Amino acid sequence: MKSSVTFVYVSGWCPLGEFAAFLNAYALLLRHLPPARVPLCTAHNGVVDRARRICERRFGSRSVAALDDAETGRVFAHFEARRRFEMRRFRTFTPQDLGQLRADLDRFSGRMYEDWYERWRVDGEAAVPPIEPVGADERMAPGVQFVPHVLPYRYPFTDRIEEAA
Repeated sequence: MKSSVTFVYVSGWCPLGEFAAFLNAYALLLRHLPPARVPLCTAHNGVVDRARRICERRFGSRSVAALDDAETGRVFAHFEARRRFEMRRFRTFTPQDLGQLRADLDRFSGRMYEDWYERWRVDGEAAVPPIEPVGADERMAPGVQFVPHVLPYRYPFTDRIEEAA
């Protein structure tokens, strides 16, 4: 298993320009470390896309899709149905279940979901989505991963972010 380094940035009262300055200040270090994760913690979902673009411009970054708990639950339900189907347990399916499985096979297709499914078969619901390269050739991506984390509650240090953003 590869090691990785995590640098957490908590977006408080400062504008996203401060996040860009943070990335610029640590860019050289981040490029020379093993794969680095940069979680952005914020109470405001509206800044996530802008922060992702800032990180992608700086690093041609790798990113993890921001899935909420409900969407992650749908992915895991699909994985469970897929495993039952692959184990040929056809009697466990209703006609509606089969229709849902077909739809989900289209919806949750691609290398990322295949890799995640393989991890899920081993680790169960502890499996996290794999890193996907964003906007850059896989060979050129430096291994800096932007990971948005929207805080479920507002804290005193996040109250004025809308003014500053």
